[in-house]
Amino acid sequence: VTGVFSADFSIHFRRWFTLAFNMGVNGMWGSDYDPITEVYSARRGVSFNIMPVARFNWFTFSAVRMYSAAGLGLYTGFYNGKTEVTPAAMFVPAGITVGKKFFFFAESCVSTASMGGNVGVGYRF
Repeated sequence: VTGVFSADFSIHFRRWFTLAFNMGVNGMWGSDYDPITEVYSARRGVSFNIMPVARFNWFTFSAVRMYSAAGLGLYTGFYNGKTEVTPAAMFVPAGITVGKKFFFFAESCVSTASMGGNVGVGYRF
């Protein structure tokens, strides 16, 4: 798999609460081998997820923000000619952003799209 490429649009309602809308996509590929016919067959696909996320900021100072987050949404996968739609969920026990207009983020994460953590860069409009 490629890993998830995602975009996030956030609306800050209060200093302590942000509502974000997250969209992600990743590619998948592989091959099968049938030992009887000795034939390889390619498998490939793509998955999308869209999820509203509630982010709770528990530390906000100048260019540093620490938070926790949770979200529920939908996951759609197209793989090897099959389509699957399932619920998607995300839980971020701890995350941090550093920067003002351009920022870096890192977060621990358990979700249907990633396990362990997410890192990236962003821009605030």
